[in-house]
Order: sequence, then structure tokens, then C-alpha cells
Amino acid sequence: AQNVLHSEVTYTASTQRMLSGISLDDQLEAINRACAAAERDHGVTMSLTIDYPRHLDPEEFVGVAHWAVDNMTRGISALGLGGPEVGYPPELFERAFAVASEAGLPSVPHAGETEGAESIRGALRALDAVRIGHGVRCLEDPDLVAELRERQIPLEVCPTSNVCLGVAPSFAEHPLPRLLDAGLYVTINSDDPPMFGTTLTDEYLKAATAFGFGAGEVRKLVLRAAEATLLPAEEKASLLERVEKGFQTQSKSAPLS
Repeated sequence: AQNVLHSEVTYTASTQRMLSGISLDDQLEAINRACAAAERDHGVTMSLTIDYPRHLDPEEFVGVAHWAVDNMTRGISALGLGGPEVGYPPELFERAFAVASEAGLPSVPHAGETEGAESIRGALRALDAVRIGHGVRCLEDPDLVAELRERQIPLEVCPTSNVCLGVAPSFAEHPLPRLLDAGLYVTINSDDPPMFGTTLTDEYLKAATAFGFGAGEVRKLVLRAAEATLLPAEEKASLLERVEKGFQTQSKSAPLS
């Protein structure tokens, strides 16, 4: 319904196992059946970032990381880290991400939302992050901003989530324009849509309204998101082509102001 072409969805399999008793393998099998149906019926593709809540046992996360690595050919494309940042620094989870790194499974932890720049720096150093979930508080540290800009580490910016959690006082006061002005690699994301009462489309619409983004700015943000995916090169090129065609079709039929 939102014309999403590809999603890299963060999924906390261990929490589902704890709450429902459904094994990790059975969860993945069910999700993959749904993914196959979505691609067949709607042309929408998806992969999973398996994350882990910081407040749970880091040793259990090592086992989850091994499971994620074992299922890299079954739709798992990254290892993530979620949950409360305060009191749970990235360094606690270094062993789990070392398992992923050794196997070539990318690291995409959340950092720099409810904690500051040190959380992001820890994700880069200890977890070898190739993308950062949130990352908005990098602006508190000019040296970190310079590193992120130089390395072009994508930041998965989720404005509504930041407002709901008090990181930004309002959508209009969100640091998104400052992140862009700093030359950082920014993508717009929805975080947890049911929890925060939003959708990816809503995030783009709100950002366009609050910051005066026109078609050019929106197109650039969408293309940057497609470029930041973890797809193999051939599939990424195909996705970028589909995105470009979509914008070309839209601009011919109903140009954005």
C-alpha cells in the first residue's frame, strides 16, 4: 500500500521465542513463507536483521548470532542490537558481533538515540557497524561527525521515534536538517510503526512538510536508502533502477511541488 519495494526489517526473534515458545527455526520458516508470498503477489522483497535486546543476557546473544549466521542463506542479512541504550554499552555484546563478523554477516546496531556519541563510537569500534540505527546524537561530537562523514556510514534516522522518546522536542525541531547539512549519510526510517503510530510514508510526508523538502530532496533520500541496503550488487542495481523508474513515472504524471 505504501509502494515499498524492499525492506530490511529488524526482528527480535529471541523475544518471540521467550514470549511464545516458538523456536527460532519455526519463526524463520513462517516468515519466509510470508516473504515468498509477498514477492510473488506484490513484487515486494524483504530480509531480516536479527537483533537482540540489550537488557537480556549477552551470552545468549552469542547463541542467537550463531543461529543468524547459520541462516544467512534463508533471508537473514544482518545482526542488530536494540533495546535500552542507557547502562548497556555496545562493548557488552562484542562477542556476538565477532561471530557475525567472522562469517561476513553485517553489523547494524542501534546507537546514539537515548545515549550520546560514545554509544555510536562503541558501535563502530567494538561492533564493526556498517550502518547505525538512529545515530542522531552524533551531532554532540564534532570529531565523530567528521568520522561518520568521511566513512559515509549510513544513519537510519527515525524522527517520530526520536520525538516520542524525547530525543527531539518536536518533529519541527528534529536535527534531520542539521545531519544533512553536515554531509552525513542519512536515510529516513520508521523504527517500530505500531509502537510509534507511524509508517514509512508518514515519515517522508512529515519531513517534507516540516523541512520544506521538494521532489529532489525526497528522491535523494529514497535513493540513498536503496544504496544503503545490504543486497548483493546485482540485486541492489535492480532496486535502484526500479526506484529511478518510479520517480520518472511520477514526475511525468503528477510533478511534486
